[in-house]
Amino acid sequence: MRLDVRDLSFSYGDDRVLKNVSFSSSGGEAVAVLGPNGVGKSTFFKCILGFLPIKNGKIEIDGKDVSLMKGKELSKYIAYIPQSSNPVFNHTVLESVAMGMNNQIGLFSVPGEKEREKAAAALDRLGILKLKDRGCLNISGGERQLMLIARAMVQSAKIIVMDEPTSSLDYGNSYRVMETIMSLSKDGYTILFSTHDPDAAMRYSDRVIAFYNGEIIRDGKPSTVLSTDVLSTLYSINVAIRNVRVREKEYSVCIPTGHDTTDSAGCVVFRGDEVLLVSFSKRIGFPKGHIENGESMEETALRETFEETGIKARIVEAKPFRVPSTRPGDQRSVYFYKAEYVEGETMADGGEVDKAFWVDKEKVTELLSFSLDREMYNELNR
Repeated sequence: MRLDVRDLSFSYGDDRVLKNVSFSSSGGEAVAVLGPNGVGKSTFFKCILGFLPIKNGKIEIDGKDVSLMKGKELSKYIAYIPQSSNPVFNHTVLESVAMGMNNQIGLFSVPGEKEREKAAAALDRLGILKLKDRGCLNISGGERQLMLIARAMVQSAKIIVMDEPTSSLDYGNSYRVMETIMSLSKDGYTILFSTHDPDAAMRYSDRVIAFYNGEIIRDGKPSTVLSTDVLSTLYSINVAIRNVRVREKEYSVCIPTGHDTTDSAGCVVFRGDEVLLVSFSKRIGFPKGHIENGESMEETALRETFEETGIKARIVEAKPFRVPSTRPGDQRSVYFYKAEYVEGETMADGGEVDKAFWVDKEKVTELLSFSLDREMYNELNR
């Protein structure tokens, strides 16, 4: 089952929350929607689920426009599992799961033996069949989350949207829920789950879309999206990513390094009709104006960048910018430098610079993911 989101924008009054968001999935993947609070993740989900009216852009499932579907029809394609569930009535776990088939048997119909067997099979697969006769108010939060996944499974919808599925769960139940998510994706389901935790995205997703300021700034495999520069931008802190091997399997772990990213610096190097692009803007975890070993932290960042890319360049112009931080009411400085090439060849050394390459000037803006980066480049290229 294919989900297509094209040029989706959404505003609450004058507050534009989503900005030309495009995303597609053909099924069989767990997709982590990663980002800090207030960047548009929940609004993105609400648009897909039909909870919010779509005025700009289009969402389609197998070519069918979601905005034209009634709730019952849409429930055949998409199931929704909220952060937490607080049932009003103490239905049994089996009855609660069977309610997921209301879109198939009618809202006021009673599930028959066939539906009860299907519900029991879903509970058995998730390892909680023993709970089938227990009241849904008398089970743990993790068990209730697994119950909701079982209800989504019997709904026969091949797209499951989960809003922070482990936010209220303990460590063990979080593990069991996330392992279940991965197993469902292998059965052809499209699982969209939001998370604040980079480690969860690294370990339990096939794909990550990183949300920042209402835009998807990265979309791809966890190993390529979850880099230090992206995570530092998302969360306004410096991070380190380390690989850990356990029982012959390697895991990536994100570690906050303890400094707020108060300032950052980047550089564009010009050589004739070409521009050197580096895969990140160097992050600086020190207060503005900090001097160490006779140079500012911005100068240190640029020197280290040049060393890692294997070139020498001469700074000719600097453009300071003030941009919002992810912390409400805060701002940070971005120092963007214009430099002229002197000598040397570019290379990737396996350090913080993943890649550095020369690009024709007119093609630069096509390769810059951040709208702010494009704005800064255009300022320097005048």
